[in-house]
Amino acid sequence: MIILTTDPLLFRTGHDESESLLRRNEGSNAKSILLDELDDEELSSLSLLFGGVGDGRHAFATLLDANHQYQSLSDMKQDKFRLHMTLNDIR
Repeated sequence: MIILTTDPLLFRTGHDESESLLRRNEGSNAKSILLDELDDEELSSLSLLFGGVGDGRHAFATLLDANHQYQSLSDMKQDKFRLHMTLNDIR
């Protein structure tokens, strides 16, 4: 069954500024996670949950930020780095 909606609050694409879960935008109340400041255990088991991910812009911004931060890590820290992302939505 296909349900079409005309709900004025349904946005097909995001209407807010995309934000990484690692490095937060200026003015955000959340604390940034800087990969270079994590110890080896934290760096090798970093997991993020995106609940109600919607259009995925925040997940994509997080991937871009993770890659950017990864590039500046030492070789030893790059070897330790592991990132698990869970994206959950109703569709």
